[in-house]
Amino acid sequence: MGGNSKQSQRTKNNVRPSSSGRSAELLSNVKLESGLVSIAGGKVLPALFPTLTVATIDQEISPEFQICIKKLNKKDPITKTKGLQEMLETINNSKVDDVITILPSWAHFYKILAIDPDRKVREYTQLCHSSVVRACGRRLAPRLRQLVPAWLQARHDEHGPAQAHARTSLASTFPDAKLPEVLAFCKTEVMTHFLDNLIGTGEASISKKADSPEDKEQQVTRLISSSLLGLEYFVRQLPAQHDAWLWAQLSALLHAAAFWKLAAHSSPRIRAGWAGAVGRLVQRFHSTFGDQFGAKTFRVLLERTQDTELLVVAPLWTCLLLYTHSVQDWCEHLENKELLLKRMLELLENGGRGDAGLLRAVLLPLLPRLPRDLLTKHFYEQFFDAIFVGLEKKNILSSKSERQSWLSGLAEALRHLARQDDDFVLEVVTSVHRAWLRRVLAPRSDQRLMHELIKCSASNMAACVKFWHQQSEDKYDQLIRNFWQNVNFTLLSQIETLSDNTSDTASATAGHVLLVQTLKTSLLNEPKKQRSIKFEMDRDEIAPEPATPEWSPAPDPAAALRFRRDLDDAVQRLVARYFELVGGSSHCEAVLAALATLLQEWEGGVRAAGAAALYRALLRPRLPASRAALLLAFRLLPHMDAPERDRVFDSFDQLTGDCEEWCIEYSAAAAWCSTSAARFLRSPARTPALLRAPHLLTACLAHEILISKEAVSEIIDVINKTLADPDSPELELRSRMGAQLATTLPQDYHDQNFSRLLVNLFHLNVLVPLGDGRLSADTWHEVRSSWQDGIGALVPAARKIIYKEINDYIIDTLFTEIRPLEAGRVESITSLCPLVLSKDASPPELRDVTEFSRALLGGAGGAARTCAVRHDCIQGNFNCPFRDDPHMKTIIDEADGEATEPDESDLTVYVNKCVFRSLYLKAILLRETEDESGDAQRWGSLLLRDDYFLLEFCQLLHDHMVLCTLDEAYAFSPLHEIVGAARRTTDAVVLSTVRGTERPARRRVLAGLAQRAAACGYYWAKARRYFELNVDPDDLEAENPFDTSNLDLEKMAEIVTGNGYFHSLQASLRGREGAAGEGAEVAGEGAGAEGAGAAGEGAEGWARVLYLVMVRSVYAAHGDEPGVLDARFLQELARCDSGCRLDVIIDLYYRHNHVMLYDRDIRSASWAHVLSNAAVCECLRAQLVGRGRAASAAVWDFLCITLCSLLSSLQLSKAHWGSTKYALLARAVLRLYVAAARAVDAAGGVVGDRAGGVVGDTAGGVTGDEVAEAGAGAARAAEWRDVFAPDLHANLFALLTHVLDSHHAPVKSTHVSTVEELMLCTKHMDWNLLPKEQQVNTFALSRLVRACCGGLAGPHRAHQHLAACVLELLVEPLVLEDVGKLSMWSESSDEEKEQHERPQLSLEYFHEDFVQLTDAVEAALAPYTVGEAVCGAAGCGAAGMSARERGACLGWLLMADSLHRQCRVAKGDLKHYYIHIYKDKEYGVPLLEGSLRLLPEELLAHALGNKPLPPQYAAHFHGTAPRSLRRPPADELARLACACVRAAVCGAGCGAARAWRSAAPQRAARLFDAVLAAYVTPLAVRDQLLAVHERANEIENAQIQVLWSSQEVSCVYRVEGRGVELRVQLARDHPVGAPRVTPPPPGSPGANTHWISVYLAYQDGTVLSALRQWTRAAGSRVQRAAVCYICYCRLQPAAGTLPRAACRQCKNKFHKECLRKWFSTSNKSNCPLCRASF
Repeated sequence: MGGNSKQSQRTKNNVRPSSSGRSAELLSNVKLESGLVSIAGGKVLPALFPTLTVATIDQEISPEFQICIKKLNKKDPITKTKGLQEMLETINNSKVDDVITILPSWAHFYKILAIDPDRKVREYTQLCHSSVVRACGRRLAPRLRQLVPAWLQARHDEHGPAQAHARTSLASTFPDAKLPEVLAFCKTEVMTHFLDNLIGTGEASISKKADSPEDKEQQVTRLISSSLLGLEYFVRQLPAQHDAWLWAQLSALLHAAAFWKLAAHSSPRIRAGWAGAVGRLVQRFHSTFGDQFGAKTFRVLLERTQDTELLVVAPLWTCLLLYTHSVQDWCEHLENKELLLKRMLELLENGGRGDAGLLRAVLLPLLPRLPRDLLTKHFYEQFFDAIFVGLEKKNILSSKSERQSWLSGLAEALRHLARQDDDFVLEVVTSVHRAWLRRVLAPRSDQRLMHELIKCSASNMAACVKFWHQQSEDKYDQLIRNFWQNVNFTLLSQIETLSDNTSDTASATAGHVLLVQTLKTSLLNEPKKQRSIKFEMDRDEIAPEPATPEWSPAPDPAAALRFRRDLDDAVQRLVARYFELVGGSSHCEAVLAALATLLQEWEGGVRAAGAAALYRALLRPRLPASRAALLLAFRLLPHMDAPERDRVFDSFDQLTGDCEEWCIEYSAAAAWCSTSAARFLRSPARTPALLRAPHLLTACLAHEILISKEAVSEIIDVINKTLADPDSPELELRSRMGAQLATTLPQDYHDQNFSRLLVNLFHLNVLVPLGDGRLSADTWHEVRSSWQDGIGALVPAARKIIYKEINDYIIDTLFTEIRPLEAGRVESITSLCPLVLSKDASPPELRDVTEFSRALLGGAGGAARTCAVRHDCIQGNFNCPFRDDPHMKTIIDEADGEATEPDESDLTVYVNKCVFRSLYLKAILLRETEDESGDAQRWGSLLLRDDYFLLEFCQLLHDHMVLCTLDEAYAFSPLHEIVGAARRTTDAVVLSTVRGTERPARRRVLAGLAQRAAACGYYWAKARRYFELNVDPDDLEAENPFDTSNLDLEKMAEIVTGNGYFHSLQASLRGREGAAGEGAEVAGEGAGAEGAGAAGEGAEGWARVLYLVMVRSVYAAHGDEPGVLDARFLQELARCDSGCRLDVIIDLYYRHNHVMLYDRDIRSASWAHVLSNAAVCECLRAQLVGRGRAASAAVWDFLCITLCSLLSSLQLSKAHWGSTKYALLARAVLRLYVAAARAVDAAGGVVGDRAGGVVGDTAGGVTGDEVAEAGAGAARAAEWRDVFAPDLHANLFALLTHVLDSHHAPVKSTHVSTVEELMLCTKHMDWNLLPKEQQVNTFALSRLVRACCGGLAGPHRAHQHLAACVLELLVEPLVLEDVGKLSMWSESSDEEKEQHERPQLSLEYFHEDFVQLTDAVEAALAPYTVGEAVCGAAGCGAAGMSARERGACLGWLLMADSLHRQCRVAKGDLKHYYIHIYKDKEYGVPLLEGSLRLLPEELLAHALGNKPLPPQYAAHFHGTAPRSLRRPPADELARLACACVRAAVCGAGCGAARAWRSAAPQRAARLFDAVLAAYVTPLAVRDQLLAVHERANEIENAQIQVLWSSQEVSCVYRVEGRGVELRVQLARDHPVGAPRVTPPPPGSPGANTHWISVYLAYQDGTVLSALRQWTRAAGSRVQRAAVCYICYCRLQPAAGTLPRAACRQCKNKFHKECLRKWFSTSNKSNCPLCRASF
């Protein structure tokens, strides 16, 4: 009808579609064959399709194994390999009982897979088989007869890994003697298997599986070769008692012509296997085999001996050897004797055809078995000539092992011939030896090969001679004489024939020397034991017995003496001939070198009488150009008298250059150095040569100084000039020479020049650090040791001069320029200082160390310490009401104005001094020495007994505390890089130094710190507490802690004037609150009651300290005012002291209102007055936190009044919010506000809990007092909200807006303190608590947002984070305001809507500032392309970005976070308006691209595939980074960027992200996809599914199931008693990818689900909301649907569909299923109601 034709039927494993008729035809025509698979318990059935042939699978086999077994029957090797891999894993992870169930199937498949054409299949088959047999153990026994034949065959697989696995599994399964028993048990099956493969139908079964003739040939070769080798192994291992049975079984094989044809098979592997099998049969059955098959076998072997294949040669000749040794009358079968000898000679001439071991292993054992008439003189001559011809073959010469084996075989053959009794033995042996010498000494182009041949040959010759020495027959004595005659004759005759070619002469003489040297060393050296590598897989092989050479015992002394005499005689002849040859200039150099070597080893090689004459005649003319001649001259010197030696050395004065250096070297190195040599060396003419070669200087200074003092001085001058220039190219050379002089010169040479040398060497270690390329590591260490030894050897006066010069140099090097010190450089310098003061491990002189240290360590402080004290005063760490310190005077004088911050130079100088002091004292105090008993002892135990070093160590701890404070105070500033680096250095150094000192020293340090803390306070108190926290408590003496319980209040006026007591209390408090231990920051914030309440003395001790500090502050502020601190005050103080009650202050305030700065400008108050108010606030906070709701009403009222009044004072003085007074008071007041707000929040929560408990359950354990307390808390909370909160919020918001409006002003530490507390306050503020008129005017939301945007756009992170906190506070008010605006606008008439546009929403307040920040960020990130590079923003200091650019990025990310947060809070229509604004303003793409470029570098590397997924960044995507001004996270920008990526993708920007991803370049898309898959999608999916899981019960009549693994939600909605299912599966790239929605069947209610995908993917919808809407829509549709008047149901009972078939007449609707039943039962097609025809 015009439609498309039907699709063709699908087929599998066939070119035609399935057909029952075709199957029947195939079944009727198929033939049964033996190789087909049989079904267990039945007949052999043919397979209709070969690929479907499979063994019956036992139903007890687990499903996992069944899947694997099905794959084993596939034809594709990859599928079979995967199936074997899965089976291997399943076996390893399964129980033993499960593995046993697969044994029947495995026994079937193993023999098939073991011969599979694919080698990987065979390898994994053996691995699986190993696992199966290991798991089954003894329960394998019933299947052994099926497995062992194929197992033995697989043991000889041609694929190495498969063979190794099979051998290993067989050896481990049947160890020791078990295997023969197993073979005897399975012998019938094994022999049947091998016979079938060799002469049966094995080849036919393989042919059916082969795809091509080549594949068939390879499989047949593999089958036959492995079967032959397996048969050989079976014959060898089968026990002897089965010989009769085995011979009967082998009869068929040996009578088969096919078996004998295998000897000439085209495959070398088959031929080798055949030879091995026949050899094993001959060895086992001896004459039985020889009688029946001997002639045939020998004829075949002799024919095949011309085989040249390396794989075949060894088995074939081994078989021949076994035949001659096993068959007695084998000669009768030898028809052609000459042919056998010819084959032997051919084998030798070809070097054993690649196997040199055949000479010893086969041919030599074969010689005694040859007939005597064949072993003639001519045969032996041919035999050895063939060996020499084979020696020249490439395979012998190119392999060291083959070469050694061949030469040892030659020596063995020579020894064998010498033992014979024939007349020609002496002649042949002598001629062979002479030929051997000529061949190995013949010149060769490859010198290394020549020397190897000589060494190996000489060793074997010496072994032969030693063997002959052990024999007593006369012929052996003649052989020895002939041996040495041959040696002498060969050497001398070769000298006569030397050509004029120098290289040939050098080669020949070197060979001569090597020959006699090897003969000498072989005289007494025992032959090395021959070792070989044996693998575990070969352990079942029978190793041949090692051949023990008969000459291995050492010769007797007489034989050794004769050997030495004969050798010496040969050497003397050689030396004499060499001296005769020296006259020829062409041979001079090479011959002289040989002579020098010979004279060194054989002193008798020359007669003393001719030494001087030889020198004058032969050597002296050649000295200037020949080092060999010079060396030979020195060899002759022992043979001269004194006058002759003097004349020789006089002749050396004329030498120059290299020859002069050689003379100096030989003169200084000779042990017999005489007066002549000393006179030669002390000559001034030797100085230039010594400067050129430092090794000569070393030789002259090694034992005694052999050169003159003037030469030494001149050399030192030259060295000093070079050391002054570290970039000199001669630095390495001169440094080593200077080091040698510094350590070897005696005290007579210690002049000013020598001292200058030591100082220059020290400078060199400083200027050229270890690892610098200008100086090697060995030289650097040598220089360091040299000046240390040199300084230690000086007299005290000279040593002091050295100390001063070194001190001045260190100070000039480190402190001349004002720049931050490099800790590594300072540490390298300070590590050298102890070496200056002590030599080796000797203890230092205390006076020297003190003087040296005093010059280096100076005081430091100034402006840096003033800033530290100011910060601690503001933070409440120090209570300092008096001008008792220069720093406090400066602070109090500047308290009303802007604080003076230290500049970079001030901080740099101070931290440099601190770093140097810490590293220097560590190096000095931890330096180890040895006491008189030899035990190691550190210098600190000695030095800390001295008052000076004790004070310096205490000062080190003091400075460290100052550094800790500066590090905290300036964490917000760029100067923090200087302070932070110094603090990190001193942290580790001070801690290691403190813990490295010994216990007595630590106790002395603690006593010194305690004394200074009590006297001075300040950082001495902190240092004392730090020291206590970081040492073992057992190391401390019993201390007397400060007792705060029995304080004499009558003497308070006297006590308050001292800082020691109170600062120690405060330091103790901070130490308990802070982190004690390694790196404890006692200068940290640590003022929280939570920390104090959890450690130390608890909240009570904390409150007690603050109470005493408050009392002191009040005394200091008003002690001089008459009538204020009167008798009544003292009485109240005494009454309130025990409980630290605040009634004394409350009473004082009501009597003297001016003690509190209520509603006053704080500039008008004194420093002590402001400090006392801050102390009161801190004490109030402690009382509130410690007692909570138990605080009295008077205290609560006083607290509220204090908060309102002091906040009003701060608001009045906000113009000076950067002053020290303001920061001090603001911190205390704002912290008090936070505590009060928390208390109110807690009281409101507890009221509800308590009331519920009382009403719901009167027996719930709630007492009447608790109910009353809860009521009082509720009253306070109501009073707080109604009375105090409006005024407090007005002042707080006024302060916030003022701080945000001043974002362009510089930020100092006093500002940061106030900003930090304001950030905490925003967590407990509510814009709705402001007075209504201020909500509309002064603090309108639009105005506050603009102020926050200004702060975010500001340059400092303090304003940016404060603005972010305020915006977080305003999120809900902004959303509610927008809701009200939209509500009013929507309620207006259409005309009003046309006249007035939609009101501006709060999201649009950010637009202008956000666009400006976006432009700034784009400019900063312009060099970085998305997906190709990131700006390295792992830390606050992003690489390649300026501070302003980093600030712009931070403000931009914080503003984006505020935008996204507001979008998340919005609900309903407002959310869609926000999304519209977000899209209309085009925020999505800039936010996504910018945040992707700010991600950590590791994420980009992962996206590019260079690194694995970094898991540490998962937390960054959960939310914004924690806000801290003092301790910002190291990866602040990265955290914000990660959160921004998630918000931009999951929130309002999802659509923009999806569009950007589709058009993004490849690298950018890869980065986006990697981040999305790794971090964003899991979080987004978790949020969606978790919301459904937690709120599923809110949807009525629905059964909801969350499938976490598949990211899917299933909702079954029950309506009309039927269940309608909807499935929503989130995409793998959710939320960018659209979800997959599986609707109910067509016709069911809720089947229309297209809107769900749109809602979830494009409208930022949630799965929970979609399910709720879908169930509501489905239920409504069912309720609206008509009833089917056939079944009277809306939903069809069986199908669950709605009525859709309508009658045209009556318009009623029916279910289609009901109509069909109606029509079939009524036999009519009329409407059931109106009877109209359908």
